[in-house]
Amino acid sequence: KEIEVQTVTLDQFRTSLDRAVSLVKIDAESAEREILAGGKAFLQLDRPIVTVEVGDQDDSGESRRLVEELSSMDYEPWEFRSGRFQRHEARDRYGYDNLIFAPMGRDLASE
Repeated sequence: KEIEVQTVTLDQFRTSLDRAVSLVKIDAESAEREILAGGKAFLQLDRPIVTVEVGDQDDSGESRRLVEELSSMDYEPWEFRSGRFQRHEARDRYGYDNLIFAPMGRDLASE
């Protein structure tokens, strides 16, 4: 059954909010890259921390492409392990997890 819903891009949302956003959580069942495409201006303007759910159901490498795309926008990937933030190294395939992306140069391990 199809259900029609109204949507806005992150850029449209940020414009209507008219104030800075410091954190964005994206968990969109494989639509993360499309959501980021609608938020490029916002990500450049506010430079928020972005947390994204990753997870590959097949060998498509979709999660790695997501990591690479955010990295190309000057964001660094981090993961939370053993009670602290650690830099993340991109993998070819991902199980379900959440990654944190901070603007380049922001050291989450020291925060």
